[in-house]
Amino acid sequence: MPKRTDIKMPGKTDVEETETLSRHYRPPEKEVLQFLEKYPRLLPLLCEAPEHIFSIFGRDAELLLELHKDPEEAYDELFVVIKTKRADAVELLERLDEWFLQFAKDIDNKLNFTTTTSNL
Repeated sequence: MPKRTDIKMPGKTDVEETETLSRHYRPPEKEVLQFLEKYPRLLPLLCEAPEHIFSIFGRDAELLLELHKDPEEAYDELFVVIKTKRADAVELLERLDEWFLQFAKDIDNKLNFTTTTSNL
């Protein structure tokens, strides 16, 4: 990922952000990385999110990043998909939203969270 100078998370370096992403999320697709280069303001939230997600969903949740595009509306949005075995995933997602919604407008609604249940 190219070095960014336009935004920094206090105490984090580009290397630390990259390590955090690779440690907590499945390896992202190339188009996700390109999206993050276009919207670097998402990186601090993506680095902070796993702590909140795991505290709510548990450490066995699996995280991946998916880019959703709507060419008719010329709109794209990055989703953090939380794969979990929890039957109460929707309620837990509402708890996560309590933390996340304070940031949504600051990032132009380019990041969102969703869940999917699986047997992991």
